[in-house]
Amino acid sequence: MNGHVKLETIGAALFGAAFALSLFGCATIDMKLKPATVIGKMEKRPLLAIGTISVDKASGGRSVEREMKRILPSMLLDRGFSLSENETDACRLDVLVIEREFISGTSSVRSFMLEVAIMRPGGGLDPQPAVIARKSVEGSSTSASSADLYEMLSMTLDALAKKGFSDVSKDGWQMKRRP
Repeated sequence: MNGHVKLETIGAALFGAAFALSLFGCATIDMKLKPATVIGKMEKRPLLAIGTISVDKASGGRSVEREMKRILPSMLLDRGFSLSENETDACRLDVLVIEREFISGTSSVRSFMLEVAIMRPGGGLDPQPAVIARKSVEGSSTSASSADLYEMLSMTLDALAKKGFSDVSKDGWQMKRRP
């Protein structure tokens, strides 16, 4: 009888451990845990022209590009940026989305990175970025999800607005200069 109870106890423990591992294996990483990185700084917020929006993922990249083109202007305006249709009198803003899927143990994990770069004006054929904001996560987040895409873009643009310019206050809005 005692041997039988021990087998049931061991079986229950193994089942519990397997169930817990399956939960942790499928867990997603909260996007807010890792802030976006900003590299570089400009003196003040430039006039922006939306340039290249590039999506590198296995399938569905065109729909992500169309969605980005639709939501990006309003998100930039909401953060105090000014937009221009003409790239000659403005800095070009480029967006890159890369999504990869890989196997980790027995589950599939996605790596999702979004980069926003403001290119220096008059850079010729190979302009150099003045400011780059980059956010990446691993887990089940995907650029195919409008909610995940919006959250990633929002957090990246917030970091860009708050840290990418010298004339910006801590909350991301332009400081008024005294004459």
